[in-house]
Amino acid sequence: MLIKASALRRIIKEEAGRILHEDAGAAGQGLSTPTQTTSKEAVLTQVAVLKSLTDTQVAVSKIPDVKNSGTSWVKECNTAIDSAVKNFTKMKNDKNFAKAVFESIGPNEANTGQALLAALASMSTAASQTLPGQFKQVLFGAQFNTDMEKRFFEAINSINAVNFIVAIKKWCQEVKIAPVAPAPTSPKPPAPPTTPPVTPAPPKPAAPPVQDWAGYIAKTPNGGDAVKAAWEANSKVTGQSPGFAAFVAWWHGMQKTRGQSWRGDPADVTAQLNADTKLKTPEAAPSGPAGVPGQAVAAESLRRSDNLLNETGRNLLQTNLKIIWGK
Repeated sequence: MLIKASALRRIIKEEAGRILHEDAGAAGQGLSTPTQTTSKEAVLTQVAVLKSLTDTQVAVSKIPDVKNSGTSWVKECNTAIDSAVKNFTKMKNDKNFAKAVFESIGPNEANTGQALLAALASMSTAASQTLPGQFKQVLFGAQFNTDMEKRFFEAINSINAVNFIVAIKKWCQEVKIAPVAPAPTSPKPPAPPTTPPVTPAPPKPAAPPVQDWAGYIAKTPNGGDAVKAAWEANSKVTGQSPGFAAFVAWWHGMQKTRGQSWRGDPADVTAQLNADTKLKTPEAAPSGPAGVPGQAVAAESLRRSDNLLNETGRNLLQTNLKIIWGK
């Protein structure tokens, strides 16, 4: 059914007036409870949602009724939008209705168009029959296809979908957080006097980090001096600094490479350093006291060599003399 613009304006005006005055109460009876009172801001929000709904209704009614797979989908879409308008008009102050519509938007909010379709479907079914993921079938029928969705959005391109969703969410929030009349309560007894609060002691300052061997030994009385001695001995064969900073760097390196197997306690560190020092210490050349058999043999061998050379020299001299004198 096509609604003329003048009729649409009259409907919105009448609806706004009715909302403003429906909760004021009869003359002489005072205002109603806070659960029935609708603020001016809430009224404007409801009017904004109703206007977008009726604008959508008018736009959809102008879509040519082309059948898809034998289904007159525009007719079904018109019926769904009409139901959304009627249900919103009737249930705009129903918290359960508003909560269900709000929750239908959530999973689809990343896409404004899909959020709008979900909200319209939820309103159309009074938020009680739409299953998750079925809102398109509610609006377009069981024979839904993407062409229907495309033509729907082309028809309502004059509707600002973002503002429509903002208005719907604002209405949902206003209905969900509507004030509730407080239950009557008896006056509370005066509170007993309270003791002055105890000021907590300031936290102790953190101990400064160990920076030298003296501090390490003071903090590690059980084995700290042994670690220092082992490190200094190790540094003599490795050439690294005997200072505490070099030891700390070595310790962290061991912890990083060995992982959970590296305990790092003083006894373990000392044993590790001593083993490394022993492994890297070069062996001294063997030596013995004077007069050992080996030395005597060497001296005797040298003496015999000298005698042999001397004897050979004398023989050669005599041979040369015989040659010279002819004897």
